[in-house]
Amino acid sequence: MSEIDKELLLVGAFTALRSAPVIIRAHVQKSLKAGADLRQSLAAIELTLLEAGRSALDGGVDAWHEVAAAPGAHRLSRNMPLRHTQTRTHP
Repeated sequence: MSEIDKELLLVGAFTALRSAPVIIRAHVQKSLKAGADLRQSLAAIELTLLEAGRSALDGGVDAWHEVAAAPGAHRLSRNMPLRHTQTRTHP
């Protein structure tokens, strides 16, 4: 298994387990450093919706957004201009 695949798997797993945001952020960052792009890590998080539910998805997306909005995230991510950088709001 490649380093990219391992980190993307861990992003999804820790999201589904509703792990602390710091853990999810760390693995999103590691996936970027391994050569994944931001879309791939977001896709790994989105896959958790059916099995883990909306609250797990929201936690993962919030953690992902912190990484994606950070200075330098675009340089780490291959070919991904981040189009949506607004802060998510919760009801």
